[in-house]
Amino acid sequence: MPEDPPEIPDEEETVFSGDASPAGKPPRPPGDPPTRASAPPGEIEQPAERFTLIEVLGEGAQGEVCRAFDNHLQRPVAIKFPHRAADEKGAREILAEARKAARLNHPNAVTIYECGFWKGRPFIAMELVDGVSLDKVIKECGRVSVERYLTYARQILAALDAAHRSGIIHRDLKPQNVLVARDGRLKLTDFGVAHLSSQLSGEKTVVGVLTGTPAYMAPEQWRGERPDIRSDIYAFACMSYKLLAGQNVFTSERVMERHLSEAPPPIRHLAPHVPPALERVLLRCLEKEPADRYQSAADVLRAIEAAMTPMEEDTYIGPSKPETPPKKRGLLIPFLIVAVVLGGLSMTPKGRAFWKNILPERDPGSPTPATPPKDSGKETPPPSPIVPPADRQTDAARETRKKALDLLARARDATDPNEAIRLAESAAALLAPDAPERPAVKRIVDAARRTLRSRTEQALRQAFEAQFQQAATAFAQGKVEEALAKLEAARAQIESHDVLAPRTEDLLRMELRIRQELGTTQAEQARYSDAASMLRAAARVADVLGKKQPRDELTQLAEDADRLASFETILDAAPRTILQGLHDHPSSFRSAVWLKARSWIALGFLVRGRRVLKEFLSASPDDDLAQTARSLLANLE
Repeated sequence: MPEDPPEIPDEEETVFSGDASPAGKPPRPPGDPPTRASAPPGEIEQPAERFTLIEVLGEGAQGEVCRAFDNHLQRPVAIKFPHRAADEKGAREILAEARKAARLNHPNAVTIYECGFWKGRPFIAMELVDGVSLDKVIKECGRVSVERYLTYARQILAALDAAHRSGIIHRDLKPQNVLVARDGRLKLTDFGVAHLSSQLSGEKTVVGVLTGTPAYMAPEQWRGERPDIRSDIYAFACMSYKLLAGQNVFTSERVMERHLSEAPPPIRHLAPHVPPALERVLLRCLEKEPADRYQSAADVLRAIEAAMTPMEEDTYIGPSKPETPPKKRGLLIPFLIVAVVLGGLSMTPKGRAFWKNILPERDPGSPTPATPPKDSGKETPPPSPIVPPADRQTDAARETRKKALDLLARARDATDPNEAIRLAESAAALLAPDAPERPAVKRIVDAARRTLRSRTEQALRQAFEAQFQQAATAFAQGKVEEALAKLEAARAQIESHDVLAPRTEDLLRMELRIRQELGTTQAEQARYSDAASMLRAAARVADVLGKKQPRDELTQLAEDADRLASFETILDAAPRTILQGLHDHPSSFRSAVWLKARSWIALGFLVRGRRVLKEFLSASPDDDLAQTARSLLANLE
C-alpha cells in the first residue's frame, strides 16, 4: 500500500464539522480489560468512566484481580476479570456464581459489591483488603504457634459455617485464598469456583472434570464426585497442616494416590508442639469417607475449642467430696500425736519387746484360719468349674482369626477397589503380626490401589482430551478467544496432574498458534495493548518450544503493537507525530492505516482522510473496526 509523505500541505481543506466526531475506539490505558463486542441481552453495561484501574494485584487460573477506584461510589475496590468468559454463556455463568456468592455477608469473608459488564467484559467488584495472603505468612514464619493457629481457625471456620448455611461451597480453600488484613482479621476470598450445594442448585457435576488445588482436594473431588460441606472441611484440615507443620499433608509426588488411599502422617511427627487432642480432631477431618468426618464447620470449631482446653489432672470427676465438719477437725490432732509416739517406741528394743508381749505370736508356716461359714440350713451347691484364662484367650483368638479370614475373602471378591481396600485393612487390623495371611492382605491392597489409580488416570486423560478437542474445534471455527479459554483449562489440568505431562508439548504447539492468531486479530482490530500482551505470551511459548525464529518475529510484532498503542494515546494531542512515525517506521498491521486516517482528520484534512479510509476498507475484513470506519466515512461525505 503506498505511503503518504509526512509533509503537511499548506492549502486548507474543508474542516470537518457536525455532530458526529471521528469514530474509533477510545484509547485504553495499560491494564484495562480487553473488550468484547457488547454485554449479553439483559445485562447492563457500565460506562467506561465508572472505574479507574490502578494496578494489577495478581493473576491466577480463575482470572485477573486489579486495584481500582469506583468513580461513581467514590471508594477503592478490587475488580476481578474472570478468564473463562469466552462466550455469552460463560459470562452469564460467571455472573450467576458471583451473585450467589454476594449473598454471603460475614466479617471474615470478602464482600462482593457489584458484578456486571464493563468495557464488554464481565467484572466482579469486591472489597479491597489491605494485607497479605495467608500463604505469604506461612512462607515468612515457616509454621505458626498453636495459639495463633487457634485465632486463625476460629475466623476461617466461622466464615465457612456462614457460607455453608447460605448454601455456598468454596471448593478451593487454601492459604492463597485467605487474606490477612493489617488489623489481623482474616478474610476468605475467591469464591469464583464456588457453587451452590446440591440442596439448593439441583445441578449435577460432570464426573471426571476436576476443580481445585491438588494439595487441598478431598478424595471425592479426585474421584470427580460433587464436593460438599465436608470437602471444605477436608481442605481446612490440609490447610491446618500447612499452618502448624509448615508443609502439606502429602507432597506433590503421587499426590492424587496419597489423598485417595494413604493415611495422613501424624502431625506431631512434624510439629511436636501440637497437642494430641488437636491432632485427633485434624485426623478425623482428613478421613477418606465424607461420612466419617465432622459434618459441619461449627462441629469442627467446637472440637478444636474442646481440644485446646484440656482438663487439669487433679480435677475431681464425680459426686462432691464431703467436707469434715470444722468442729471435728480438732479431734484428729491428739490421735496423730499418739500415733507418732507409738511409732517411735516401736523403733527401740524396749518398744519391740513391749509389742511382742502384747500381740500373740503365730507360726509363719501355719495357714491362716478361715472364717467358718454360717449354717443357713441349706445344702451348699458345688462350685462352678472355672475355665482357665488360657482357654478363654484361645477361643477369642480363634474367633478373631475367623472374622479376619472372612473379611479377607470378601476383599478378594470385591469389585470396588475402595471397598477392597477397606475390607483388607480391616482384616489386617485383626490378624496377628506374624499371621501368614498378611502378604495376601498387602497384595489385595496393592492391586486395588493400582486399579484405583488406573481408573482415576483414565478419567483424567479423558477429561483432558475432551477439553483439548473443544479448544481445537473452537479454533477451527474461528472462535479464537473461546479456544484460548478452553486451552487454559487444559493447561491447569496438566499442571495439577503428573500423568498428563506427556501432553505438554502438544498443548504448547496449539497455544502458540492460538496466541499468535489472537494477537494478530486484536492488532488488526486496533486493540493494540491486548495484542502486545498476547504476542509476547506467544513469544514465550515459542521460546519454551525452542523455536527461535518465531520467537524473534513475535517479539518484533509485540513491539510494533506497543508503538501503535502509544500512538493511540496521543492521537488528539499530536497527530503530526503519528504521521511522521508511521512514515519513518511502517507498521506490519493494516490497522495502522486506520490511525493514519484519523490523524489526517484530526488535523482537518478531510479529503486525504477520506482517501486513506477507503484504502483501509479495501484491504480490511468485514469486522467491527471496518464497520466503524464505514460509519466515519459516511459522516465525512
